[in-house]
Amino acid sequence: MLHKLKIKLIIMNTAITSIILSIVIIGACFINISQYKQNNLDNFKELQDSIVYKCQTDNTIKNAWLSNLESKNKAIIHIEDNGIPFFFRGSWNPSTKREVMIKKAQKVALKEGVDTTQYTTASYKNSTSVFHLTGKHGEPTYASVCIIPTDNGYMSLTLIQFFPHEKARMYLQILLFIGIDLIGSFALFLVSCFLINIALKPVVENQKKQNEFIAAASHDLRSPLAVIQTNSTALLIEGAEPKRFIPKIIEECTRMSRLISDMLILASSDAKTWQIQKEEIDTETYLIDLYDSFSSFCQKKEHNLSLDFPEDSLPKINADKGRLTQVLSILIDNAISYSPAKSMITLRPYYRKSIFYIEVEDQGIGISKEEKEAIFDRFYRADKSRNDNSHFGLGLSVAKELMELQNGKIGVKDTATSGATFVIELPL
Repeated sequence: MLHKLKIKLIIMNTAITSIILSIVIIGACFINISQYKQNNLDNFKELQDSIVYKCQTDNTIKNAWLSNLESKNKAIIHIEDNGIPFFFRGSWNPSTKREVMIKKAQKVALKEGVDTTQYTTASYKNSTSVFHLTGKHGEPTYASVCIIPTDNGYMSLTLIQFFPHEKARMYLQILLFIGIDLIGSFALFLVSCFLINIALKPVVENQKKQNEFIAAASHDLRSPLAVIQTNSTALLIEGAEPKRFIPKIIEECTRMSRLISDMLILASSDAKTWQIQKEEIDTETYLIDLYDSFSSFCQKKEHNLSLDFPEDSLPKINADKGRLTQVLSILIDNAISYSPAKSMITLRPYYRKSIFYIEVEDQGIGISKEEKEAIFDRFYRADKSRNDNSHFGLGLSVAKELMELQNGKIGVKDTATSGATFVIELPL
């Protein structure tokens, strides 16, 4: 299911970003081509203005100047003085004959009301707009015809400028932008794969943990159920002694109740529905009462419990007393299970700056570096405790959840001699 979701997200993300990229690139391509055409148009108008200015200010226009101007700008310059063409036949041979292109331009000029064969008495120049002409081979050009009043009458200018590489350059730019778009889309696909894999990694891990949680819970629930079923069946046998089987049934029911209770706590934490009821706690009185409650329990398990107060008095804290007791009971029970008989379990409260600490220290087998990173995972149990049916591997994960719900923390470190020391932290 997650695999299909990942593929859909990658396709959707790549499609959306690629469409946006394509729109941007098309816009950039359009602007670039429009700018290129505008530059050509500006160059054409600049060329026309320079020739008109020369005709208006200079009585003599040399063929060498026209020849240089034509060659440099790939243009056809045709000037008539009072209807008589200049004796200038051009400096280069365009792909379409000069005479053909000049006649085409003057024909368009006539349609716009500009006649190069007639004298104008206007005090301003008569000029066509800049228009396009197509040569014999489809080469693009700009053209314009204007009549320039002079002291001796008038001059007419027919100007045609060729842009032989305009189409090729535009096609090249289009291909370049298409290439950029394809490369960009492929890059976006790779980025989408990378980012979506990162984004879905917690989901994948959570699903994996959930599957492991369900598998482990099913296994741990099956064991007490099997015992209950076996002992219940034995009770049906004629002559069976109830006192022999009922205690085992009660014990397994208690184990199942504990497991289900822990699972409900974790489920409530995951669903963010757990309620914490904080209150002001006198830590010294609370820990003394806790010690009194667990001292006899530890003695029954052949362990000694001590309470190590610091020299300074302890501050009060705001916490959920019931949940704090539950956390400490989990840690004390854990210390009993993982330390040898007759060993000492120590409760050590203290505070530093704005943090209140309670340590639960045992003299047991200790915890390896690798296990320290996993002991707070659900259903994790060290190999040495696999055969201990009193533990399901949920206790420490429950303790962690309960501490985080109170804005606290829980951690573990090595005891100075041997064993492990669990440390809980609560803000003052």
